[in-house]
Amino acid sequence: MQYEPAYYIGKYRRHILVSLIVCVAAIATLTIYTQWKNAAQRAGKLAVPVEVVPRDATVKIGEQAITSRGTAWIAPGEHTATVSRDGFESQTRTLRVSADAEPYLYIALVGETNDAKKWQDSHQSDYQRIELLTVQKARDYNTRFKSNNPIVNILPIKDPYYSIDYRNYDDKTIELIIDGTSPRYRQVAIDLLRKKGYEPTDFRVTYDNFTNPLGEKNE
Repeated sequence: MQYEPAYYIGKYRRHILVSLIVCVAAIATLTIYTQWKNAAQRAGKLAVPVEVVPRDATVKIGEQAITSRGTAWIAPGEHTATVSRDGFESQTRTLRVSADAEPYLYIALVGETNDAKKWQDSHQSDYQRIELLTVQKARDYNTRFKSNNPIVNILPIKDPYYSIDYRNYDDKTIELIIDGTSPRYRQVAIDLLRKKGYEPTDFRVTYDNFTNPLGEKNE
């Protein structure tokens, strides 16, 4: 006798429901475990955007091998990033990872062998994409940097007897560099900054070959 599918569904409904519950529980457990594992791996680390050309190039940040596209989770600190692929010139960069620096790794390798050069010529859109990403990051950085440090909009200042410039540590911190031919002109430089509405003691200040009369900045 041949039964309709509804007969079997009714007869084995309990077994089917149990099987579905077990499958759903297994999927939920796996999802929770994966999320927990990812969270544990990312704990204390920062997201670093990574884009390289060719896309299958080998990317290493320190001893960590990562995917060549997407987001890498890297511990704060200074790391050596290396991108390489057979036939292309490898590139190595210092990558400083911190909440203030907001780092990224965008690298396009240059072909060395004839085959690699041909590949490069036929994938110019990939190289243009990396260039556009880099330009956009630079614009974002400059906008943020100037917003955090408006004094840089008037620097550098150069005079025959003194100069005022800066060195940036990250997006939020800069160091003023004051150079003068004498203590008098170094003081003139300080007075000029105050006249323009900036208090030198609010910044780190370095005097070339001269003891800082302002002392260390109060934190």
